[in-house]
Amino acid sequence: MTELTSKDYFADWYRSADPELTTEKISNRIAAIDTIVLDSSIDYWLDILKIYLKINKDIQAKESFAMVFKNDATFPLLNNAHLLKILAGITLCFKLERPASEEADAIAYAIKNCNFFDTHKSLDKIPVVTFAEKYLSSQNPTGRKLADTSPDTRSLTKITTALKLDDKDLDKSHTLEIIKFITAQAERNDALAEELNVLWWIFGERSSTTGKSFKEEGPIAVSLLAAIELSKLTIYKYGFHSAESILNKAIQIASNNKAVKSVHLLDILTCIEPNLKDTYITGINDDYEDFLPFLALVKKTARLSESNDIKALLEKSQNSDTKYHLSEITRQVYNEFTLMKILN
Repeated sequence: MTELTSKDYFADWYRSADPELTTEKISNRIAAIDTIVLDSSIDYWLDILKIYLKINKDIQAKESFAMVFKNDATFPLLNNAHLLKILAGITLCFKLERPASEEADAIAYAIKNCNFFDTHKSLDKIPVVTFAEKYLSSQNPTGRKLADTSPDTRSLTKITTALKLDDKDLDKSHTLEIIKFITAQAERNDALAEELNVLWWIFGERSSTTGKSFKEEGPIAVSLLAAIELSKLTIYKYGFHSAESILNKAIQIASNNKAVKSVHLLDILTCIEPNLKDTYITGINDDYEDFLPFLALVKKTARLSESNDIKALLEKSQNSDTKYHLSEITRQVYNEFTLMKILN
């Protein structure tokens, strides 16, 4: 059975913004979206996500997005905030169905990250989160695919055999085949090196940031330290393929295999040593803070030394009574560092 795509769902998603939907409108809107998805600018796509979340204060960005649809005389260029929100959400789904790309990596992680504190509660039918999660779960960098297989030397054997038999020099096709092999081998070596470094780190059971053992640090501190340290060991911008399991293992080691209770944000933020706060917030661009909610919160509390001051800030901006499992925290922090790598 053929899986339905965003085009199949377009009419249902779009009807909430325009009940008077016609076949011509559907065709015109989809044609415009098909043009947009070719754009490879990460900032442009993050602007579209901001439009969907209704947090984009850049009037020029909104107008630029709206103008793509102006080929249809029925498209309203004014008083169109809800319509643009719906179209932005649909456009994100269209993009996340296309082949993997760096800009799609960025928007998938941004979508996954941004609602960690339930800041953006959307009532739309548009399943952008589902599309982002599906995109992330289906991607695998070439190098990691190669790491699971033995390098194919048959093409090189054919070249050397042909050269010996015919007494010929290398031609362009031979050179391209050799370059292809060397590139694939380099990718494979990078993947294997990454995995080896991660294994040495997790089996060493010691923080490379503080020099203390995971057990000395304790599970709360390790939930943060492990995320940043695994991020540094990750070669590919997309992220380490079994990051969640590795991070949970670090927390398990730190807790001496005992059950770890859920904790308040205050407990997590106050466990960050003052001299390490800059480690978490260096490189955070103000324009991207909506997609890095936990690190942005660390940034806001970075200059607060007293627990009561941090608690007062949390009561203003977050639900201070909410508890989080450490596996949620470490996964979120790792995902935010992964997104920062893509954005930087």
